[in-house]
Amino acid sequence: KKMKKVVFLFAFFLAIVCADRSFNTANGTFVKDGKTHQIVSGSLHYWRVRPEGWNDRMIKMRAAGLNSVMTYIPWNLHNPEPQLFNFGGDLDVVKFVKLAQNNGLDVILRPSPYICAGKSLVFVVLFRCICSFIIDFSSQFFKFILTPFSSLQ
Repeated sequence: KKMKKVVFLFAFFLAIVCADRSFNTANGTFVKDGKTHQIVSGSLHYWRVRPEGWNDRMIKMRAAGLNSVMTYIPWNLHNPEPQLFNFGGDLDVVKFVKLAQNNGLDVILRPSPYICAGKSLVFVVLFRCICSFIIDFSSQFFKFILTPFSSLQ
């Protein structure tokens, strides 16, 4: 029951923020507020960056020509155990969305009970182990491949 309340409040917030906006598709393109719109997006995981750094990152995203920011909503952080919800501090997704709006960025939210997003780092460890056993960088093959690059300074 509490979960339904949280979802309802979040949907209500989005409805208020987007009340005077429209976003549709027509003829294979996106249409935002009646004009053709191309999404140029970058990722910024609000839960990986301190809130004090969000604005700086968003300013840099705009300067790089981006018009949208994509972020996951890591439900395991917001709901770490049954009936316990955390949307404050580093997990203040409402503050993040409002800040993006103030910076002229659209927001692509990706909520899910499982997001992966490189959080477990299992792939990095597995990749290093596999590479150390399978790939012999001192082999003749790699020496041949890397020869043209050895003269680069």
